[in-house]
Amino acid sequence: MVKDARQSRLWFDRMYEFSQRCFPDMEMVIDVICDNLSFVRRMFSMQELKSLLFTLVRITPMRLTELVLYQEQKSMFARMSRINLFFHIVVSFVYDGSIVCSDVELLEIFGNLKSICPDILSARRECLSDCDRKSYEELCRVERRIIELDMARYFGHETDKEQLTELDDRKRSVENKLYAKAQPKVMGWLSADELIGRLPTDCIYIDYLQFVTDYEKPTEKNMRYAVLTVVKTEQGCRIYRQPVIDAYEVRQLCNIIDKRTRGNRSYDRKQSALGWLYDVSASRKLYDILLRASVESCHVQPRSDRLIISGDIELQSFPFDMLTTSRGSRLLQEFNVCYVNSMRSIHHDVYVNHDEGALVIGNPQFTLDKEKVLSGENEEKKLSVLPLSKVEVQTVADFLGAGIKQKIAARKNLLEEVHVPILHIATHGDFRQDEHFDPSAGPFEYDYPMRHSCIFLAGANDWIVSGEETDHYGNGVVSAEEICTYDWDGVKMVVLSACLTNTGDISYTDGLIGMHTALCAQGISACVMSLWEVDDFAAAVLMSRFYQNLRTMEVTSALWEAKKYIMTVTNGELADAGWYGEQRIRRIGLAADEMRRLSQLPAGIRLFEKPVYWAGFVAEI
Repeated sequence: MVKDARQSRLWFDRMYEFSQRCFPDMEMVIDVICDNLSFVRRMFSMQELKSLLFTLVRITPMRLTELVLYQEQKSMFARMSRINLFFHIVVSFVYDGSIVCSDVELLEIFGNLKSICPDILSARRECLSDCDRKSYEELCRVERRIIELDMARYFGHETDKEQLTELDDRKRSVENKLYAKAQPKVMGWLSADELIGRLPTDCIYIDYLQFVTDYEKPTEKNMRYAVLTVVKTEQGCRIYRQPVIDAYEVRQLCNIIDKRTRGNRSYDRKQSALGWLYDVSASRKLYDILLRASVESCHVQPRSDRLIISGDIELQSFPFDMLTTSRGSRLLQEFNVCYVNSMRSIHHDVYVNHDEGALVIGNPQFTLDKEKVLSGENEEKKLSVLPLSKVEVQTVADFLGAGIKQKIAARKNLLEEVHVPILHIATHGDFRQDEHFDPSAGPFEYDYPMRHSCIFLAGANDWIVSGEETDHYGNGVVSAEEICTYDWDGVKMVVLSACLTNTGDISYTDGLIGMHTALCAQGISACVMSLWEVDDFAAAVLMSRFYQNLRTMEVTSALWEAKKYIMTVTNGELADAGWYGEQRIRRIGLAADEMRRLSQLPAGIRLFEKPVYWAGFVAEI
C-alpha cells in the first residue's frame, strides 16, 4: 500500500468502487484492511472506519453463501478462516476504541459471525441434497470411502494413494454434476431482535470471543476475551458489555484446573486439605474472572437458574459448572449450564418422545481376531474393553424400549442411515493428530481438522494393528467428518457416552472444530457429549438417571438433575438402586471384582462427588 496517507486514500477509494462494481463480495478490500491495520486506522476518521467495517461485515452472509459452493475442503477452510479473521479484527477495533458501536450492534456481530463452520457445512448438505438426491448420496459414499482410506495415516499405516486418486477423480466428477445445478439459499443477516428471540425466557446468556490486542505483533499474552451478557426475562431483555478478560490468565487457570481434576480419580480416597484448598482457590478465581460480573451483577430478580454459554477457544471445551461460586458451592448446584455454538444456533426446550424410537449402540467388540490383535503393532493405540458400557446400554435400552446393537453387531455402517429421534452410543472416543502434521504450517494448511475427532466401533482393533479393513466392519472408526456424510434426518438428540467427544482442533480464527461441529451441521437439536475420559461406572449411573429424567424434562434439565444426583448419591443409595446386585455384577465380567469391592465401602460415602465423574458431561443445544 502507498505510504502517503492522501494517495493511499485515493487509491483505496478507487479500489473500493472497482470492487463494488466487479467483485460484490469485496474480498480485495477486506484483504487490504486485514494486511494494513495500523495504516487503515490512520487513513480514516472513526466514523468513516465504522461505516466501512460495518458495511463489509453486513455482506458476510453473502460471502458465506459462496463458500457453500467450494468443492475443495482445504480451500473452503482457508477462506472461512479469512472471513473469521476479519470478524475478529472488527471486534478488536471496537474494544481498542478505534470505532464505537452500541451493545445492540455488537450483539448482532457476535450472533451472526461467530462459529460459522457448522452453518456452511449444513447449507452445503441441504443445497446438494435438494438439487439431486441420488447424486448427492453417491457423493457421500465416495467421500466416506476417501475418509476411511485417509484415516490410515492417523494410525501409522500407509495410505492407498492409487485408490485415493481414483476416488478423488470420481468425487470431482460427481461434484461437478451437482455444483452445476446447485443453488444455495442466501444466508441472511439476523437482527438483534431475531437473535434475542431465539433465547428462552428467564435465562442468562454469556458470549465469549477471543481477540488479539495487537495484530501486528500477536503473542499469547496480548490475547483478550470480549464478553457479552444477555439477560432475558418475561419483563424484557438487557444487554451488558462486560470488561475484557485476560485470555492468557484464563488459559493458565483452565489448564491447572483441568489437569488436577482429571488426575483426581479415586472413589474412596480423600484429597489432602492443602490440595483441596488449592483447587478451590483456583476454581473460585476462574469463576470471579469469567462469571461473577455476568451472573451476580445483573440486577434482575428473581435470578434465573438457566445459564447458556457460548465459549471460544479453550472455553469451548471447559466445563463451567465445576467452578466454585462466591457462595462456596459448585456452579452446578446453582445453575443449569448448557452450551451453544452461537446465539443464532440455539434450540431451547428440546423434549424427546421415547415412543417414536431410538437406536442404542454400545459395548462394541473392538477385537474380532484375537490372535491378529495380540501379535499386531500399535500396542499403545489398541482399545480396551468397556465392561460397564454393557450395563449402561442395557439400562438405556430398557428405559427407551429399544433393542441394543452391541458386541459384533455394533458396526459403523449402522450409522449411515438413522431416522429415529434418539441415538445413543456408548464406546471409546478419541482425538487423533496426524503424526506428520506441522502446526506451524498455518491453520488447516495440510490436515483435515474434522478427521481428528472419532469414535470406535466393532473391529476397530483389528484395523488399528493391521490397517486391513473388512467388508462387514470397515475400519471400525467413525470420524466427525464422516458423520457429516450420514443421513440422520429425524434424529433429534445424540448422546455420545464416550471419551473426548466434545474436543477437537482449535484455531484462533475458527475456534473448536470437531465432533460437535458435525452434529451441529447435521441439525441435531440437542447433543450430550464428554470433554474428557469417561468413568464407566459413573457414566452408567448418570445415563440411567438422565433417561429417567427425560420422561418429564427437556434435555438440558434432565442432564442437570442427573449430574446433581450422581454428585450427591451415596453408596447405600446405589446399593438400594440395585447397582451392586449379583446378577448385574456377573453381567459386567472384567470389572466384577472392583464392583464387589465398592459394594463393601461405607454406605454414606459419595463415590462420584469429585468433578471428574460428572463435570465432563455437557449438553449442547
